[in-house]
Amino acid sequence: AIYSLDCAFRLTHANDGWRHLPAEHGGIRLNGTPKIGDVLLDYVPEPARRAELQALFQEVMSSGLARDNYFRTADGHHWVMKISPWINGAQVRGLICSITDQTQHHELQNQLFQSQKMEIIGTLAAGVAHDFNNLLQVILGHTSLILMSTAAGSSPLRQGLEKIEMAAVRATEITQQLLSFSRASEEKSVVLDLNKIISEASQLARRSLRSNVTIELQPAPKSLPIKMD
Repeated sequence: AIYSLDCAFRLTHANDGWRHLPAEHGGIRLNGTPKIGDVLLDYVPEPARRAELQALFQEVMSSGLARDNYFRTADGHHWVMKISPWINGAQVRGLICSITDQTQHHELQNQLFQSQKMEIIGTLAAGVAHDFNNLLQVILGHTSLILMSTAAGSSPLRQGLEKIEMAAVRATEITQQLLSFSRASEEKSVVLDLNKIISEASQLARRSLRSNVTIELQPAPKSLPIKMD
């Protein structure tokens, strides 16, 4: 919506842009067609917003420099009002106010910020997983050496070492999953059992979900081989 004003901030022209916007846009509220000769500030119901715009109008009139004003309404819309001087004969004769709905742009910007945050978190997770994986390799290595020097059988010591080894192997698989999620890598398509993949993914998800969220699995009755990354 574009509104042109004279030096007293009275409407001299309004395009049809306001017809495609809500009745309240940028702090301005229209009850019908804006009337030429009306003071634009009279269409601003909130006193604080009216005073803010009046100060901006006066500033642009005196400086001759355009100003952008950002405003968020109670319904969640984000508006940009560009206030430009209307110059004729090297003098500021009035103002030109253009109001644009920037809600979609604002939402896309928030999505970009969220994506960037997730990328940073992924980088941090990759670093932690890499260091943790190095520690697990030490645990696995020493456990294997001790198992080699322990007599075969079902002694409590050997059973305990085998459980440590199994847990370390499982932890290594989890760190590899974290690394695969958190960094870009070339696609490596292999044949997998979808039932098994879903079961493993659910175990990873349960650790990250809140306690009041439950996961119910309904696997296929038989193996589901698929080729995927």
